Amino acid sequence: VNAANKDKDLVHMAESHEAYKKAYPDRAADFEIIDESDLYGQIAVQGPGSLDCIMELADKLGLTDDQQTAIKELKRFRQIWVPVDGEDREMIISRTGYTGENGYEFYIPKAKTAHYWDIFIEGGVQPCGLGSRDTLRLEAGMPLYGHEMSPDINALEAGMDFFVDLDHEFQGQVMKDKVTRRQLALVSDSKAIPREGYEVHVEGKKVGLITSGTFSPVLEKGIAFALVDLDTPQVEKVEVLVRKNLQPFTVVKAPFVKGK
Repeated sequence: VNAANKDKDLVHMAESHEAYKKAYPDRAADFEIIDESDLYGQIAVQGPGSLDCIMELADKLGLTDDQQTAIKELKRFRQIWVPVDGEDREMIISRTGYTGENGYEFYIPKAKTAHYWDIFIEGGVQPCGLGSRDTLRLEAGMPLYGHEMSPDINALEAGMDFFVDLDHEFQGQVMKDKVTRRQLALVSDSKAIPREGYEVHVEGKKVGLITSGTFSPVLEKGIAFALVDLDTPQVEKVEVLVRKNLQPFTVVKAPFVKGK
């Protein structure tokens, strides 16, 4: 789960478990929710060359030939488990990165996290933080919790209707009656850089706010997601209030940059 939301996600899962048992007492619900987050560290190796890098470091990472093959064949949103010398817990290697590029995430028993970090750094992997990740995910047109989606912004408003099947019963089904906004993807027509919270105007009227905005190093322009009123006219151009000045932006279709 998203690290910042771990605790409330756990509460939600526990409450959902209890609600399920009450709603369907005749069905088996014999599972347990255990939080093991503090037992692992994570290193995400991201980018078009991530697989080649991992293969070059395979011996130092302790990966067998079979494990290397499994990583090469690993599909998106899947994972494998790999034994770690001296540890009871296995390492998890997944492909669930949030950069829009190819990548692999290593969930490592925490006592060995620094060891694996050193292997990657010595192998030439460049360390980076969440600022880099945020730019990459926005260029890739990927929403971020707390910005494009939140307790007050549902999945339909966030442009994620392809994830939602309203034809079956589920807890979030009520969202279909609570859609009052829609998402726009914007690219700056000037040198203006949009930021979260900036106003969006159409035909001289404020219609919404920027939810995420930054400078795209690839496009060399400002890019942004905005949440606007549902009745906002379908337009090709909008204006964003940047430092008290209305700046022109073009409405585009995400992603802003396609991954390699």
